[in-house]
Amino acid sequence: MPTSGSRRRRERGVTLLELLVVIALLGMLAAAGAGAYRGGNSTRWAEAALTALENAKWLALSRGHAVTLPCAEIVSGGGSKDTSNVADQPDVTCTSTIPSPASGSAITFFPDGSSSGGSIIIRHDGWDDRIQVDWLTGALSRN
Repeated sequence: MPTSGSRRRRERGVTLLELLVVIALLGMLAAAGAGAYRGGNSTRWAEAALTALENAKWLALSRGHAVTLPCAEIVSGGGSKDTSNVADQPDVTCTSTIPSPASGSAITFFPDGSSSGGSIIIRHDGWDDRIQVDWLTGALSRN
């Protein structure tokens, strides 16, 4: 049979330290959940775009002639991942540093490693992914 002193200790509630630990754990779970939600289709489209751009750059370097990747092909057919069967295609906007009237909205990679440069913005499900293409080196960076 418990004594009245031990019963009082159990009825006191939680300490401030216990409360802070629970709040910290809930914060970490929320952050992990938000990261998992963010990493869905948006990340898949950005990865497909990066793959397509890297393939175009490699082709220009290996074949010795310029390779132009139109904006519409950056996520739909230019990448190695199969994204053509997904019904909800993202909105893709390309801005080239050196616009070409012949290619319109496109990114061009040249055999010397340089490119037309510019940025690609991929909008999907309320998220934006931006890929920068350096004009001098053709380096790709995702923001």
